[in-house]
Amino acid sequence: MAVCPADAIVCDGDRMQVVEDLCTGCLLCALACPFGAVYPSMPSSSRPRGVLFGRASTARSSGLLRQKETGDYSCVAVCDLCAKTADGPQCVKACPTDALQVVDQASLEVSSREKRLGALEKMMVAMRAGGQGGARG
Repeated sequence: MAVCPADAIVCDGDRMQVVEDLCTGCLLCALACPFGAVYPSMPSSSRPRGVLFGRASTARSSGLLRQKETGDYSCVAVCDLCAKTADGPQCVKACPTDALQVVDQASLEVSSREKRLGALEKMMVAMRAGGQGGARG
């Protein structure tokens, strides 16, 4: 949202949405999104827009800018967790390994805390094992 020069990305509850009439297709949001949840959309033949950028610095930005240069799109789409479907995100349902899940901030913090405590415990075990081996010498 913060990088959009046209203020075309808005927050609707806990979801992000693109106001397509405002979107210029500049791709700053797609380049800045750390989750890869913003991607090109809408053929430019329906609404040609946007300004070409210079050389890209990453593989992701290079692919996005190449699409822009060829005129394959003129707007972006933001993952909205399938807001319009009653049973939620389809990627979660379709994932063959159950690797995807939707979490809220509280469960994310609990999971993060558990991982940190687990890592600390492993470090303590390793330190105790290292201390016993050094005492034999």
